[in-house]
Parts: sequence; structure tokens; C-alpha cells
Amino acid sequence: MSRINPFPIKLSRALGGLSAKKPEAEVSMGELTDDKAMVAGFSFALENILSGKITATEQLAGLVAPRFYNGNLDGDSKDINFSDGNPIRQSAVGDARLRQSDIPTLEKVIKAIKEKNSLR
Repeated sequence: MSRINPFPIKLSRALGGLSAKKPEAEVSMGELTDDKAMVAGFSFALENILSGKITATEQLAGLVAPRFYNGNLDGDSKDINFSDGNPIRQSAVGDARLRQSDIPTLEKVIKAIKEKNSLR
């Protein structure tokens, strides 16, 4: 003889019964790839800001939706270079991308470094 559940399914779910468990959210590979590119972009930008190679908003803006021409980061028909004059190469950037919303945060870091250096 099989046991009959005294609670209807809806009530069991409301009370947190085993049948109430929902499958965990699935994340597509595309979303993971995008997130990885954004983390890599922020890391790339921050590392180069701290080393003094990125000092301008134009350099950051070029990493939001990077375009490359002859292997160099291209911005409005001219290469975007590091502050030392060397071009930002596609091989260095890889799949890295910045979110537009990250630029103000990184600009604050640039500004703080400039202020610190001006006090010396």
C-alpha cells in the first residue's frame, strides 16, 4: 500500500518540502565569457594605471569596445597608446573589455595617483 501525502503539492511547496526545490539558476557560457572579459578588462586597466602606463580617459574608453587596426588599439582613426608612447597591442589586451560604468572608478584612481605624484 502506498502512502498518500496528506498535504497537497502546492502546500508542500509553500512549506518548503522536497518538491519545493527549484533548479538552480543556469548561467550560459556566453554570460560567463562576458563576465570573464569584463574582469580581465578591469584587471588590465587597473594594472596599467598603477604602473603608470594608462593615464587618460581616452585610453580607458578604448577598452570598452576595443577595435584594433594592424594589431594596435584604434580610437577614431588613430592608435591609442600607453603613456610611454608604445601602442596598446591586441596581444596585450586579448579578450579583455571594460564596462562603461567602470570608467569613473578608474578615473578616480588615475586622479588620486596624479595628486599623489604632484605632492612629491
